[in-house]
Amino acid sequence: MPTVSAVREHLQAGGLSLLAVRAAEKALLESSITIPAAWGSYWSIAPRYYRTLDFEIDRYRSPPDPYKILWVDPDRITRFSGRRYPPWEDARYQFGRVQRGEWDLRTEPPVADDYHGTPPELYLAETFGSTPLYRSLAAHFEDGVPWHETEFVRRAKAALEQGGSVWNGCETTAEIDRRCQGLDALYDSIASTGCQSYRQFLRDRDALEVNFLECLRQEICVDIGREGELLFVDGRHRLSIAKLLDLDRVPVVVAVRHAEWMARRAGWAADSVPDHPDLRAL
Repeated sequence: MPTVSAVREHLQAGGLSLLAVRAAEKALLESSITIPAAWGSYWSIAPRYYRTLDFEIDRYRSPPDPYKILWVDPDRITRFSGRRYPPWEDARYQFGRVQRGEWDLRTEPPVADDYHGTPPELYLAETFGSTPLYRSLAAHFEDGVPWHETEFVRRAKAALEQGGSVWNGCETTAEIDRRCQGLDALYDSIASTGCQSYRQFLRDRDALEVNFLECLRQEICVDIGREGELLFVDGRHRLSIAKLLDLDRVPVVVAVRHAEWMARRAGWAADSVPDHPDLRAL
């Protein structure tokens, strides 16, 4: 069984490829070590070595940390990213990307030809607050509507009749019901402790269950459009609950930034800096 010190030495060797870093992570995670010391060792090293990889944002002056958690007002996130749907696909490899085009202006993103998940119309709408999912969570948590009577759950169960899976892999109505129970527990947790980052959630449990990129993949994820607008990508349940609870802030990570935003951001690095979560480090 590999030790924490062995993994530390491997990571600190320098000049490692992504494959080598992932191999070291795999060794540590498979060691079943969940003590706080192992957790701290891994999380103090992995972010630094992932940051040594080449990112598109690094072609700009004063580039942001592609893995940094930003704390933002959930009310700032009102629209969806217009990148090809689903924009969260392979999200762990999208951090630090810069993309040109009109994707940040679209209200109806193109759907990938090979997409066979939850019908997009259950997740998408002109605004985040007008989606069937958000309206259903609001009906349940604010008005006391039973889950089985909410629009989203009714439509999700009807979609199962067409075959396949819905709502994060549910294949039966019983699984949908259990997912509803999980949302009740999530709501109570966020109401009690606020919306934590997933890394903090693991720290509080003294656990090391997923690697660095997979941990980031569990966060609320956004893209940034040309004008700095935060465009929703993933983490819809936590964001919805945070909005319903009227929380002041939530942790988010940024996947893709628009090229025009990056150009403007580079200019602000030397001038007066507006109040924007992606500019706080300038």
